[in-house]
Amino acid sequence: GKFKPQEVANVLRALACFDTSPSQESVRMVESLAVRLLSMREQLSVGDKSQLHQWLLFCELHPGWRGQLPMSMQNVKEEHGGSSREAFALEAPATSRLQANVAKQLRRLFPELKVEEEYEDARSGYRIDIRAEMSGRENASDTGSGAGRVWAVE
Repeated sequence: GKFKPQEVANVLRALACFDTSPSQESVRMVESLAVRLLSMREQLSVGDKSQLHQWLLFCELHPGWRGQLPMSMQNVKEEHGGSSREAFALEAPATSRLQANVAKQLRRLFPELKVEEEYEDARSGYRIDIRAEMSGRENASDTGSGAGRVWAVE
């Protein structure tokens, strides 16, 4: 239990970015991280809570994690769920150079696309780096943290 709050938040965010499915090892790791979070409840910064919100949102949306969180992480969700969402909403979006370049190239290569940067999904409150829409279909590319994830927005 020597991880600092930022280190715990970074590991949880990485698990979400890499779309980690629950395994015996990952569940044990999440359980340990949750216990550590609960022991540091007063030390969590706005940034830590923002990353925690992203992990909790990932767990709600991921079919493998939904309903299978260890009890310790459920306790984290109960204790920090509301404040982590508030922290996430308070953080000002920051456009990276990579994000700006990807958006620029999408506009150049596909002029028929409607490209929006820093799109916020009203339903979840999650911000997506780039949202591209064409002929009634929506696809969004999340270039955050270099993860290169592709998101479908309904």
